[in-house]
Amino acid sequence: MLKTGMKKNCLLALLLVAPFVNAKSTFDQSELRTMLNGHELSGSPWVFEESDEINYFTFLREERNQEYLEYFVYMSLRAEKACHNVLSLITINTHSDELESVDMVHHAPAKRCLTYKEFKNP
Repeated sequence: MLKTGMKKNCLLALLLVAPFVNAKSTFDQSELRTMLNGHELSGSPWVFEESDEINYFTFLREERNQEYLEYFVYMSLRAEKACHNVLSLITINTHSDELESVDMVHHAPAKRCLTYKEFKNP
C-alpha cells in the first residue's frame, strides 16, 4: 500500500516537471540564424538558405508561454540589387525545440542593408 502511494506521488511529480524538462530556455543569435536555414519567411517569397545572407540581426523582444517561445527580431536580408529590412516574429515550439514559423511583420526594401538604429530612425 505504501509503495503504491509512493509511486503515485513520484508519477505526479514527474508529470509536473516533464513539460519543462524538454524545453530549452533560450536560443542565442547564432543558433536562431542556423535554425532559419531551409525555412521560408511567411508573407514573402524569401527562403533562408544560408545564415550569412542575414546582414544585421537584432533581438527586440522575447515572449514565452508553455507551448511557444517567440522572438521579435529585426533582420536585414541581403539580395542582389537591394536589401530587405524586415521585422519578424520567430516562433519555436518549446516541446520539440523546433522552429514553427518565421512571420514577416514589416518589410522595408532599401538600396543598402540598414542597422536597426538606421531602420528605426531614417
